Amino acid sequence: MNGAKTSTIADDTIEYRVFSLNKTTELESLKKSCLALVEETIGSKFIWNEQPFNLQPYNDGNIDMLLGRTTFDDVVDDEWLIVYLLKKITATFDDVIVQMEDADGQFLLIEAADHIPKWLTPDTATNRVFLGQDKLLIIPSADVESQSPTGSLQIDQSLAFLSTHMERCAASAPIQKCIKEKLSNFPRKSLDNIHRLNVRLPRSGVEFLAAFPSSVSRAVQAASTCDVIDMSLHRRTRFALPGQDVWTQVRVTRAHYAKINHKLMRKFKAITLSPDEKGTELGKMLRLGLEILYAKSLHSGSVDEKKLQAYIKSLADKGYFQDEMEGSRKYMKLEAAAKEAFARSECGNEEGEKMVAFFQSWKEEADTEYELPIAKRRSELPAESDDRFMEIDDTTLDRLMTNMNEGFKKLNEKHKDTARGVDQTFPDFADKINGFVNSTSDYEGVEVAKKKSSASTAIDFNPDHFMASLEKMLNDVNEKDSDSDEFLSDDDVTDVDDDEQGSDDDEMKSYYESMATELKSTQAASAVSANPVDIDMNLVKNFLKSCEDEDTSGATSVLLASLDTAK
Repeated sequence: MNGAKTSTIADDTIEYRVFSLNKTTELESLKKSCLALVEETIGSKFIWNEQPFNLQPYNDGNIDMLLGRTTFDDVVDDEWLIVYLLKKITATFDDVIVQMEDADGQFLLIEAADHIPKWLTPDTATNRVFLGQDKLLIIPSADVESQSPTGSLQIDQSLAFLSTHMERCAASAPIQKCIKEKLSNFPRKSLDNIHRLNVRLPRSGVEFLAAFPSSVSRAVQAASTCDVIDMSLHRRTRFALPGQDVWTQVRVTRAHYAKINHKLMRKFKAITLSPDEKGTELGKMLRLGLEILYAKSLHSGSVDEKKLQAYIKSLADKGYFQDEMEGSRKYMKLEAAAKEAFARSECGNEEGEKMVAFFQSWKEEADTEYELPIAKRRSELPAESDDRFMEIDDTTLDRLMTNMNEGFKKLNEKHKDTARGVDQTFPDFADKINGFVNSTSDYEGVEVAKKKSSASTAIDFNPDHFMASLEKMLNDVNEKDSDSDEFLSDDDVTDVDDDEQGSDDDEMKSYYESMATELKSTQAASAVSANPVDIDMNLVKNFLKSCEDEDTSGATSVLLASLDTAK
């Protein structure tokens, strides 16, 4: 596996697929049962950070399923809450199994990485990891006992195997324990994440948020990330929330409050706002978010190109297009699949239509069926949530620092183990290079002397075969010598005069001595004396640099191969 991303799942997004092993089950009926269980568990007014839990009937080839995608942004707890809900669904309905992944792939296996079997890798995990009957299921590798399918699996193979051998697919106890411990604080952890905020809003906005509580997530997102394009669309639409301003209490997540409070602090900087002033300003931000959402809903027929291009770029950065040239047939096919996935993940179109219909039909004097926490003064509302969760005391900071240090220590130990392995192989590598430099060579290549083994090896010597081979080798050498002599003149084959060779050596020696005398007075000589050159280390560094610069094969690769050293 080259590590390239082949999934259309964007960052901070979880995709989940719900299958029924009972072929008579109707998807719409299963969808209603699943959503009813979710509502029973977390309530109908639960506030998600960005997108809610959702399921839609979907057909992938010949496989029917319920498909859902949820973007959770920075709040990873939303992802694990979805895992908890899906696990509860499988515990309630025995014939339902669930497959899920995010931008990292099989994140459940990552959570239990210390306990998964060695054969289970990103290459072999495809369509082998599921949730079923309140357990993590892993279809085992091929063996006689389990009769599991071999090689990479198609989803229909996996479903067929699970329908008859689910009891053999339960993951080991340590893996189940890891997942159970991770989910032990849910759903209470997510329910405690709700923040109650007293703000001043037009009455129509109050009634809309009472009718559609989850819309506050999109409103906060629109207000905290609006840019020039959003503001231009907002001005062109000329829409303002109707109704008289009133005080009300709004339910948001802690992450929502942190976003809008941060933007408020940037706006007023060192100015300290009174509670009434702060509530009014936060209400203005929520109003802006709702008005931007309304403006976008009027143009819901068109794709949000800005968001789509950011999504495509995110996939491209992770290797989704597999180095295909833009405009090629395969590139266009992958791009079409990505756009389809983007359209499925944008579940706001239906909500946008409801939003437009709500505000176009809203009348201030009309009675409402919703209980609204409305007051003329802020002091008349119930107390809002404490925002001290954004502060870190000394004890918490010390605990976080301790956990961080422990993590760094573990990473350092792994680094030391890796470096220790390099140190052990370095002298042998340097010896091999030195042996190569001192070896002999001819036009056929280099003769590298192999290191003799310390262990004694029995030799089967055949005298007749040895003499025949020796005679053949001598005949070959004589033929080569006679062929080579044809290219040499009489002057080339004359012996070199010994005195002439000696005079050349004396001249070179004198030249080197005079060069050394000149260098003694320079900074180069003092630098070398202070920092003696580690020839072996420089040799290895240069070889590593050459290996990095070579695309496929080159001189360095050939040399390393002759030394029995992998590149």
